[in-house]
Amino acid sequence: MDYKDIIYFDTTDRKTFIYTIDKVYETNLKLYQLEDILKNTSFIRSSKSMILNINKISSLSHTFSGRMIATLVNDEKAEISRNYVQLLKEKLGI
Repeated sequence: MDYKDIIYFDTTDRKTFIYTIDKVYETNLKLYQLEDILKNTSFIRSSKSMILNINKISSLSHTFSGRMIATLVNDEKAEISRNYVQLLKEKLGI
């Protein structure tokens, strides 16, 4: 699997999953390990439990609480917590 095909990584019930357009995989790696591996790529930490591929974001919207909502290429919505909004803006150059 090519990293460019990955939309996001998510942790649920202490398990980490890899989401692509048409499949979901499980990995033994923890999010902090993935974050380290992917630090110079298009992936960013977006919340405590998620790492997003910013190239797979189709639109962004702000919330009143300072968070952002990303609509992904698979039409799912992902929340970017306030702690990571600035990082996202820097990565996107805005």
